[in-house]
Amino acid sequence: MKLTPQQKARLSRPRHFLFLLVIGLFCLPWLCLFGINLYLQQAQAQIDKQADAYFSQIDSYEGNASAEQIDQLSAKLGLLPNTAYAHPIEINREAALHYQGIEASLNQFLIEQTSKVSGPLDSLPIELQSYLTAQRDTLTEIQTYLLNHEAPRWSSDSELMALSDHKPMGFFNVRSIQKLLLLAALDAYHHQPNEVVNTLEASWKLNESIKQRSDLSSQVLLSVISHQRASILRHLDNVPLHWHIRIQTQAQSQPILKGLIFENWLRYRTLQGTWIPTITPAENAPISEKVRAALSNRFSAQGYFKLSAINTTQTTHQALAQLKQLNVCTTPKITAEQY
Repeated sequence: MKLTPQQKARLSRPRHFLFLLVIGLFCLPWLCLFGINLYLQQAQAQIDKQADAYFSQIDSYEGNASAEQIDQLSAKLGLLPNTAYAHPIEINREAALHYQGIEASLNQFLIEQTSKVSGPLDSLPIELQSYLTAQRDTLTEIQTYLLNHEAPRWSSDSELMALSDHKPMGFFNVRSIQKLLLLAALDAYHHQPNEVVNTLEASWKLNESIKQRSDLSSQVLLSVISHQRASILRHLDNVPLHWHIRIQTQAQSQPILKGLIFENWLRYRTLQGTWIPTITPAENAPISEKVRAALSNRFSAQGYFKLSAINTTQTTHQALAQLKQLNVCTTPKITAEQY
C-alpha cells in the first residue's frame, strides 16, 4: 500500500522532533559542564584570593625546646608526646594505666567542682587523692618548669595541615596535664591556699602555648580549660588584678569561632589540593594542543565538585561571620541555631 504525500509528511514530523530531543539530551550535560566551569573561573578566583588573604595572616613556626621538655615530662605520667622527635620519647606504661584508671573520675570531679557558682569546693575523692600523691613529684616538676621557662610551642604550618594525609596534633597530653593541674589546684584549695594561684598560673602559661594556634582542637581546649580555671578562681579571695584582665580578654577573643573559621578555610584548601590542575599549554604549543586544553578545562567533570566546595565554604563563612556578631548573653539559642 502506497502512502500519500500528506501521510508521509505526518509520519516524518515526530522523527525530526525525536532527533532534536535526543541531540538536546545528549548536549545538555555538556552545556551544564561548560556553564559550571565558566562560572567557576570567576568564583574560584575570588575565593582563592580570600583564602590567600586569610592564610597570609596565619603564622608558621617551629617548635621550641620547652615543647620537647613538656613532652618528656608528660611521658613520665604515661602521656603520649604531640610530635615525633629524633630520639623517641619512652612512655611510662605503668603510669599510663594508672591515669587511664582514674580519668573518668577526674573528668567527673572537675565538671562538678567547676560548675559550682558558690559555696566551698569539695575535697578530692580517695581515688584521685591517691593518684595525685603518687604523681605529685612529676606534676610539681611540670609546674615548676612551666613557671620558670619559656612557654612551650609546638610547630605549626598551615600548608602541611592542608595536606590530605596530614595527622593533626590532638594535644591530648596538654589536655591531660591541664586537668591534673586543675586537680592539684583543687587539692591546694584545702591544704595550701597560697599555692592555688601558682598552680593556676602554670595552667595559664600552658594555655598560652596553644593560644596562638588557629586549629579548632587547640581553640576548643583553650576555651574549656579557661572556663574551668576561671570557675576555680571564683572561689578564691584576693585574686590578683591581672587575672580579671586575662579572663575578660579571653571572653572577648571567641576562640571556638576562631577555630571554626580556620577549619572552614583549611577544608577548602585540602579539597583544593585534590583537584586536577588546570591544563596550561606552553605559549609556543600548537593550536590543536591549546584547543584540547581549553576544551578539557571548559568541560571538566570535576567542575561540580569545585562548585560544591566553593558554595559550602562561602555559606559556612557567611554563617560564622553572622555568629561572630551575636551577643551570646542576649541571643536566644533558637536564633543562634538558625545560622
